[in-house]
Amino acid sequence: AKYNSEWLDFERWKFQQRIEWELFGTQILWFIDNLSDEWVDDIKTCKYLTKENCWVNMWSNLTNMEEYELQLWIYMKITGKKKARIIEVAKHKYKDWRRANQIIEIEYTEEFENKMVKKWQPIIEEMKSLYEKFSHLIDIWKNTSR
Repeated sequence: AKYNSEWLDFERWKFQQRIEWELFGTQILWFIDNLSDEWVDDIKTCKYLTKENCWVNMWSNLTNMEEYELQLWIYMKITGKKKARIIEVAKHKYKDWRRANQIIEIEYTEEFENKMVKKWQPIIEEMKSLYEKFSHLIDIWKNTSR
């Protein structure tokens, strides 16, 4: 973010806050970049700024917006904050010296909560089930790789 982050000047309350939290019975570890009185902030360094119809990430099979919504939803649930934002800062310098950044804001509403639970609860429960089904293989692998 070195080329395009000079403008980042926000009220810092807690920076790089480590959070361990349970979601649908699964323990999750998160690091929140910044908390202020009003906002949960997450800073993303990216090659290209996210667009509404952005491509799907080959690792998560989600668009940036879907990943951002999931992350900010968790952060708002953990902190009780009603407003969260992703601050995207491009890694590169534009030839015409324009800023390469944008802020994506999400507000916690009952509609947003219902949308996220409907989408993510089945997926997280399936992941937990698969982990429980195959976690014994981790111990076998550890013992044979010595």
